[in-house]
Amino acid sequence: MYWVTVTMLGMAHYFFHKGGGPGIFSKKKEPAEGPASLENDTDQGKPGHDQEADKGFPPEGEKSLETASDPWERHLLYLQTIEAAYRGRRTNRDDRSTAIALSHQYLSEFPDLRQAVFDNMANQDPKIIPVFKMLAIMLEEDRAYDQAVAVCRTALANGLEDGTKTGFEGRIQRLLKKKESPE
Repeated sequence: MYWVTVTMLGMAHYFFHKGGGPGIFSKKKEPAEGPASLENDTDQGKPGHDQEADKGFPPEGEKSLETASDPWERHLLYLQTIEAAYRGRRTNRDDRSTAIALSHQYLSEFPDLRQAVFDNMANQDPKIIPVFKMLAIMLEEDRAYDQAVAVCRTALANGLEDGTKTGFEGRIQRLLKKKESPE
């Protein structure tokens, strides 16, 4: 039940603060037909206008973490939502909380998602799943070095890389140095 609550809060935050943008949650606008349609015309205030759609809510039928059951689809939804919140983490505390909570949720679900993710990444080498790196960075920013090291070790145990020259091994060494040195 906890993960449902966290997911709902994260998505609500995303929809209210980010609105529709490129990607799975964006509102798909169909061009109006006829000569009277202009690109700048809006239907706001008109009867039947869906104001919630303007706030970035996904149109009915689009998948969300609550409705997606396919592991690859869930992976993509997590990735998109976490990356959006991660980008805003320094300017918006809610984005930071959302990114951390959803990242932890993703890591707890990763054993169930792993096979589908790896099957879809079969031709991709190295295996990079940014959620692990982003969570390690956020935990490092919070000075939660032991937790960040644990995330890096989980990534290594799953055969993942972080896309940097030294990889998760180097990240672990840097985290351990920071933990030992007083600031």
